[in-house]
Amino acid sequence: MYAAVKAACDFTISLGINIPTGKDSLSMTQKYGDEVVYSPGTVIISAAAEIDNIRKIIEPVLVNDPYTSLLYIDMSRDAFKTGGSSFAQVLNRLGDDVPSVNDPAYFKEVFDAIQDLISKGKILSGHDISAGGMLTTLLEMCFSNINGGITINVSALDEEDTIKILFSQNPGIIIQVKDEDDVEEFLLENGISYFSIGHPVNDRTLFVTNKNDLFSFDIDKLRDDWFRTSYLLDRSQCGPEGALERFENYKNHELHFNLADFSGTFKSLSISPERRKKTGIRAAIIREKGVNGDREMAYALYLAGFDVKDVHMTDLISGRETLDEINIIVFVGGFSNSDVLGSAKGWAGAFRYNEKARIALENFYKRSDTLSLGVCNGCQLMVELGLLYPHHKERPKLLLNKSHKFESGFLGVKSFRK
Repeated sequence: MYAAVKAACDFTISLGINIPTGKDSLSMTQKYGDEVVYSPGTVIISAAAEIDNIRKIIEPVLVNDPYTSLLYIDMSRDAFKTGGSSFAQVLNRLGDDVPSVNDPAYFKEVFDAIQDLISKGKILSGHDISAGGMLTTLLEMCFSNINGGITINVSALDEEDTIKILFSQNPGIIIQVKDEDDVEEFLLENGISYFSIGHPVNDRTLFVTNKNDLFSFDIDKLRDDWFRTSYLLDRSQCGPEGALERFENYKNHELHFNLADFSGTFKSLSISPERRKKTGIRAAIIREKGVNGDREMAYALYLAGFDVKDVHMTDLISGRETLDEINIIVFVGGFSNSDVLGSAKGWAGAFRYNEKARIALENFYKRSDTLSLGVCNGCQLMVELGLLYPHHKERPKLLLNKSHKFESGFLGVKSFRK
């Protein structure tokens, strides 16, 4: 930890940022009158990585096929250690021996090899080993399903203590593969060590074997335990009645998708990403600080045949954009100004209290050849500005729902044709 703090401080100093010394060297302070509040310093390290193809991804959800294999790949090259693990914390201990990454170069090689296998479509599912260890990893791979389980044998890992195998948090990954021989050959060619530890089973149970040890875990019971912390938080936020109803029904929300084949359909509607000519029908994506989804919305409108332009609120406030030549405007979603319910009030204020922006919007709605769309936070904005049913005496309002919190769920829609 000291090394990480020092590295971060060295990096910060190299950027020319002032670091306080002495008493406040690792803390921030805020004064309220004569009172000084000290806040411990926090090191935040951000990283980003390029994704070549977002369509080639795998999920941590087991494919219930008993003729597939589960491979365990250790990325630490260290012995199984439970120090600092969730298991140790549950026992109210910290531990003296924590796992480490003894060979960073090998860690990178494993990562790159896994990416290659994903790109080649050789991995069905996968999950990293993190908080909770291998046991939690295997269970979480089963939790998103309502059927099936796993049987594994970890005797080949050469560790007598099954608790260490199941609960240590050594960096590693478990992948599910269809063609085990092909994947094993690829891993060996790249110098990657692996263990074939098991496969899916029809029973809703996780079976674990290690030499003379045999354990079985009821997946549905443990899924209830795993979900219970969310239920307790929900109960505190929303009250016991709604929280209990959600807890008792969460496992009944299995998703069934029946997506039609859209091959050729889009082109028959003249919708194509290859379009390069302008159509003359202009759309503007209206943005404010804190919103998101603007790029996706712009692309969707482009596919629908619009000539799309990006319009930030500063463009309207300054008068650089008047919307005079725009046919459709879209207020996109997100959390403008703040990450709270009703944050669109701040966005609405940017229209109300800036004359050029207000006039541009009023003139747009005075025309008879325009269309507008508000998504999520953008819908809140339209309600705040009275843009929905503006001629009605009683305007619509957005009120808190029954749970008094954000709700999001998948809905299945069926089409009935005569």
